[in-house]
Amino acid sequence: DLKPWINWRNRTFTPNRPDNAELASTGFQTHNALVLNLTASARHGATEYTIRNGRRVARRDNESPLLTVNYRKGIADLAGSDVDYDFFQASISHSFETGIRSRLSYQLSAGAFLNDRQVYFPDFKHFAGNQFFLQQGDVVSSYRLLPYYQYSTGKRFVDAHVLAEFRKFFITQLTLVRLIGLKENLFVHYLATPASKNYTEIGYGLDG
Repeated sequence: DLKPWINWRNRTFTPNRPDNAELASTGFQTHNALVLNLTASARHGATEYTIRNGRRVARRDNESPLLTVNYRKGIADLAGSDVDYDFFQASISHSFETGIRSRLSYQLSAGAFLNDRQVYFPDFKHFAGNQFFLQQGDVVSSYRLLPYYQYSTGKRFVDAHVLAEFRKFFITQLTLVRLIGLKENLFVHYLATPASKNYTEIGYGLDG
């Protein structure tokens, strides 16, 4: 007789309740949420334009730092909404060349729940974690090993990422390695929440 690779009869589904350092249980009751979400972004420095067929178009190669602010309001007692919180976050991100095929990128964010009278787990501040052996998401702002919801917070946070890409650093000192297009990366990821105890990742990688 052929046996299946996986014996499903001896397996059961687990609840979709990830571990979180701030909550004893991430389960939440059925509820309604009416949320106002406002985001504004601006780049430091003058904006350059080109004129084509009489139309003025902003150039997309402005490499000035990008400043972003976000405000979320959980509106209570309106249209049956059960949430009641105010969340504010500010961030700055920048990416610029430091040499031929070399680049430095960073993203710094900080935020807090100014009012947390009723915050359910879906409205916590979540971070781009990763527990897969391949890198997923944005290479600058995604963690490499952070459990997905372990340090999601309903209080306050500081989130910092730095990625340096080098055309010529260590292995790429070899001409053959450079000719096949490989670059070396150094990165640092840092997360501070009331429960994260200054979680830090420092790493090295190859790409290309």
